[in-house]
Amino acid sequence: MDNNSPKKENKKRISLNKSDIIVYAIVGALSALAFISIYGVKVINPGYVDWLLSGGDISQHYLGWVAYRFGAWKFPIGFFDTLSYPNNASIIFTDSIPIVAFFFKILSPILPKTFQYFGLWGVLCFILQGILSARIIKNFTKNKVAIIIFGVIFAFTPVMIRRMFAHTALAGQWLLFIPLEILFAPEKYKDNKKIYILIGLTGLLSGSVHMYYLLMNGMILAGICLYDLLANKRIVRSIILLGEFLLTGAGATALFGGFGSNMKAQIWGLGYFSFNLNSFFNPMGWSRIFKDLKMYSPGQAEGFAFIGAGFILLLAFAIVMFFVSGKPFEKVKKYRFHIIAIAFVCLCTLIVSLSPTVTIGEKVLLDLHLPAKIFDLWSVFRSSGRLCWNVVYIIMFLAGIVAVKCTKKQYLLIAALVIMSALQIFDMSKVYKAKFKEFNKKRTYVSTLTEDIWDAVGSDDEIKYVVYGYVLPDTDDRTFLFDLTDWGLNNGKTLNNYYFARSIEEEAAVVRNSTLASPDKEHMFIFDKQTLPESGEYNLHYYETDGCVIGYVNEIPGFEEADISELKSIYEIENAE
Repeated sequence: MDNNSPKKENKKRISLNKSDIIVYAIVGALSALAFISIYGVKVINPGYVDWLLSGGDISQHYLGWVAYRFGAWKFPIGFFDTLSYPNNASIIFTDSIPIVAFFFKILSPILPKTFQYFGLWGVLCFILQGILSARIIKNFTKNKVAIIIFGVIFAFTPVMIRRMFAHTALAGQWLLFIPLEILFAPEKYKDNKKIYILIGLTGLLSGSVHMYYLLMNGMILAGICLYDLLANKRIVRSIILLGEFLLTGAGATALFGGFGSNMKAQIWGLGYFSFNLNSFFNPMGWSRIFKDLKMYSPGQAEGFAFIGAGFILLLAFAIVMFFVSGKPFEKVKKYRFHIIAIAFVCLCTLIVSLSPTVTIGEKVLLDLHLPAKIFDLWSVFRSSGRLCWNVVYIIMFLAGIVAVKCTKKQYLLIAALVIMSALQIFDMSKVYKAKFKEFNKKRTYVSTLTEDIWDAVGSDDEIKYVVYGYVLPDTDDRTFLFDLTDWGLNNGKTLNNYYFARSIEEEAAVVRNSTLASPDKEHMFIFDKQTLPESGEYNLHYYETDGCVIGYVNEIPGFEEADISELKSIYEIENAE
C-alpha cells in the first residue's frame, strides 16, 4: 500500500494538470473566437497591410515597424535611424510593440517583404486576457464552468477592446494580470520562489511592450509588498521584489533605447488627457443601456473606464451574495490585510490618473499648482487617464471573486454568470458590430501621392535622404506624412522626422537648417503650402505636386518647375478665403 500511494498521488496530480490545461485551452480557443467575432479574420493575415495604412495611430505603429525592420542593427537594440536620420530614434516611441518588433526583425531574412504582426498580436492579447483571468479566478473556485465563463467574458472587456488597433500595444492589458494574481492570492506565493520569476517577467515585459505598464504594474507591486509587510513582516523580500521590478523594467527600456534617443520625455497634455471622476459610469458611446455623460475635455476619453452592463450586474450580485452569505464583518476582519493592500493600489492609481486637474463631468474640483520638477515628472505619463485600468480590473476581479466565494449554490452562480455574460455582450453589441464591419471588409490602400514625379525621384538612387523643410504639424490628419513615409521606405529613402510619441523636432531642425544651408544631390526637401521659402532663398529647383512642393538641387527631367513667388501668392489668397 505504501509503495503504491506515491504513484496514486502523482497520477492524481498529473490528471489535475491535464484538466487545467483543458480548461485553459477551452478559454483560449473561445477567446480567439471572441476576437474573430469582433474583428474578423482578414487582419490576422501577415501579408495583408492595406488596413494598416488607412491613417491614424495604427499607421504610425505599422510604418514604425517597417522602418525598424529594414534599418541597420544598432545598439541599444531598439535604435534605428530610418525615420530620424541622422539621429537615432527608439522603436518604443512608434508604439510598435518593441519586443514583438525585435522578435520579427530577427526573423526578417526569412519573412516576406510585406509582413505585419498586429493582427497576430490582437489574437494573442485576447487569448492571454482570457487565460490569465481564468487563472486568477481559479484560485477561488473549482467550478470549471465558472472559470471558463469568467475567462471568456474577460475577452470582451471594453477598456481592452477600445485600445485594440488604436494604441495597439496598450491592448496588452493581460500584462496587468500577472501581478494582479499575486495581489489577489498572496498566500499562493507566500513561500513560492516563482514570485521572483513572475515579477522579473512583469518588469521585462512592461518595459518592452509599453512604458505605461511600468507605472501601472509598479503600483500593483507596491500593494503586493504592502500586504507582505502587514501580513508576513517581510521587509527584505519586499525590497528585493521592488528592486527586481525596477531593474528589469529599466533594463528593458534601456535595451530598446528608451533613455538614449534624445526625445523629450515631457510633453503637453497632463490634465487634458486625464481621468474624470464620472468615467466609471460614462460609456462614451459604448453602451446600449447607459447614457453618455459630459466630460471636462475631449482628451478625457483616455480615461475610459466603463466596465459594461454585465459586470455592473455581476458587481451588484456579488455585493448581495456577500451580505446574504453571512458574517460580513468577520470576513472583512479576516481579509483586512488584503483589503488594505488592494485599497492602497486603487488610491495610488486614482491619484495619479486624475492628474493635477481633478474633474467631475465638466466641472474642475481641484487644480493643483505643482513645482515644475514634479509637474514635468508627472507629464511623462501625460495621458494619465489610462492608468485607471488598475482600478477597472480590480473592480471586475473583485466582483467575480466575491461572487464565486459567496454563492453556495453553484447553479445560481452559473446562472448569474451566463446572464451577466449575455448582458455584457448585448450592451456593447453595436460597437462590436461596427468594428466587425470596419475591420472585416477588404481594404485597398490608395496613396495620396499620385503624380508621376514621385516615381521619378523614388527611382533616383542619388537621392538618399528626404528632409522636411518645415515643422511637422501637430494635427489629427497625418495622411500625407504617412503616405510620404510609406513611399520613402518602399524606395529605400530615409527621412529626418516622423510622428513619434515624443518629439525630436529640435534634432530635426538642426538637420533641416544644415542641409538647406548647403543642399546636395543626396537630399530632397519637402515644403508645405504654409512655409514655402522665399524665391531664391535656397539654391533649389521647386516642383509643386500633391499639395506639397519638392525642392531639389538638380532639375528633375520631364517635369515643369514651379515659380515659388507665384505659388506663395496663390496660397496666400487661398488661406485668406
